[in-house]
Amino acid sequence: MRINVESLSNPLSAVRGIGSYNQMLKEGIARYGQKNGLELSNQSYDLELITDFNPFQKISLKAGVSQAIVIHDLIPLKYARHFPIGLKGKFVWWQNCRIISQLAGIITDSQVVKQELIQTLSVSADKINVVYPAAKAIYETKSPVALPKFIDNIPRNYILYNADVTWNKNLPRLAQAIKKINQTLVLAGAALTKRTNLNHPWLKSFVEFLKETQNDKRFIFLGFVSDMELKWLYQNAKTVALPSLAEGFGLPWLEACWQESPVVVGRTAVTQEIMGEAAYYVDPLKVSSIASGLENVMFGDNGELIKRQKKQAQKYSQSHFVDSLKTALYNLLNND
Repeated sequence: MRINVESLSNPLSAVRGIGSYNQMLKEGIARYGQKNGLELSNQSYDLELITDFNPFQKISLKAGVSQAIVIHDLIPLKYARHFPIGLKGKFVWWQNCRIISQLAGIITDSQVVKQELIQTLSVSADKINVVYPAAKAIYETKSPVALPKFIDNIPRNYILYNADVTWNKNLPRLAQAIKKINQTLVLAGAALTKRTNLNHPWLKSFVEFLKETQNDKRFIFLGFVSDMELKWLYQNAKTVALPSLAEGFGLPWLEACWQESPVVVGRTAVTQEIMGEAAYYVDPLKVSSIASGLENVMFGDNGELIKRQKKQAQKYSQSHFVDSLKTALYNLLNND
């Protein structure tokens, strides 16, 4: 089967992990596609896969082309109070609902989100296939990494945060928890150092976080880091913090699992489905729970947790991803 990966030039891609997903998808098909009969092609193809869906950016429906779409989550719709969209956004979402019903089907990241899609879109279950994502290949092996250029700015003991800046990531409570236990939080990612468009309503909680951390040396903002630098940060962190209020999958958790770094995670329906017993769960609504979880993992014996994480990560390898993707795409084409 020949697949064309279609990008909508979604501005959210850079900050929501969709860019990493697209890289992993292409990398995985290049590595394992041949044995599965999958091939990337932008010329003649059997199916077009739209991979950076934004509910408020209109999907382009193409005549005579079988199309499917990847929808990672419905967080902006489920928590609309924190993601206001206005009348134009609501109209585009209404249009997209009609367009999605005409596509071959949907690929999504979890059974939890599949049920949400069924309820929200009134799409039949057989048109929605769960294909659990994987990490990029560089993270699937733990190997020595050269010291990064920012090594002098990093203390020996630190907590790592490497995710988005939207409301669901729970950054204000994370900042309060860090202060409560008086530890250092290293923040990696370009979105965390951008100071433009801070009046955007979707960034309200991020602005609160910036005020909470202003001039506080316990918060180290690295900005963009390369994959190799991020790999080093995972390997040397005392713990990785992901105390989210809502997740689509939780890619930083998976990357950290491969690098044997224990992860503190907000307990949600999605994280429990994906991570099972392979995370240290906290109540994301309680600063005290986040603080005690981070402190317990930082100074505790995490040998058993790391073993569980490594075992769970095996379920989300690129090889498994491509196998599942092949099955899902053939199902969608046969039902189209």
